Amino acid sequence: MTYYIDLGGITFHGNTGGDGGWYFNELVDWNGLPDSKTEGEDIPLGDGSYDPGTMYRSSRAISFSGFFLGENHADVLAARDRITAWGAKRQLQPMTVSDESGVWMRMVSIRSIPMQDTQGASELMFTVHCVAPDPLRYGPETQQSVEPNGEVLLVNRGTAEAYPTIEATGASGGFLITEVGTERGLQMKRSIGVGQSIIVDCRQRAVWQDDLLVTGELTRLDWVVLPPGGSVRLRFQTIGATVGTPNMITRLRAASW
Repeated sequence: MTYYIDLGGITFHGNTGGDGGWYFNELVDWNGLPDSKTEGEDIPLGDGSYDPGTMYRSSRAISFSGFFLGENHADVLAARDRITAWGAKRQLQPMTVSDESGVWMRMVSIRSIPMQDTQGASELMFTVHCVAPDPLRYGPETQQSVEPNGEVLLVNRGTAEAYPTIEATGASGGFLITEVGTERGLQMKRSIGVGQSIIVDCRQRAVWQDDLLVTGELTRLDWVVLPPGGSVRLRFQTIGATVGTPNMITRLRAASW
């Protein structure tokens, strides 16, 4: 089993090192359930509290301690500058962890990277503190493609609900995507030109065509949701005249707490 953390283009290997490079020796709060955001209200003249209703979870704070081994102090200074600039990025970054449960990813912001003073040494020690706004972790992306009247089977091997992204390519007058065996579906009667596509993001509950938000043009609106450990079979049909061979492309990541 290969243990590693990949963040910001740097791979931190999960052992004690020996050779030069980047390593980590402790990963904190990658696993487990984050705190609930739902607070209970005490019953004034009775035992306990009222049922808080739906439980929502907070973002997830993650940290790991690591070190860099260089051949000399100049290597350490360069590594320090690299990880400082890398940590100062203003956007969310993918953080990937490989452990005994597989390879999982979260989008994180880097909050701080305290470091020990190098003092001429050839080793740099540090701790990386991150926050994942979405507390779930996601497996590798699986992608499938099907032509009109074809079907794809989506499987969620995770422990939380998963939401696919669906892309319908042109050319056609629109599409109908149905969940086989149910009356649920997504339908849009909007022209898709040659080289164009419409992207349906079931997690964000939004639809785009060439960066234009067109969610309001859906005439059937049953977002695809895969339950934990569940599966959904989708059928793809085009609407109106077609040019070439339109396709439906599905992308899905298993989701787990």
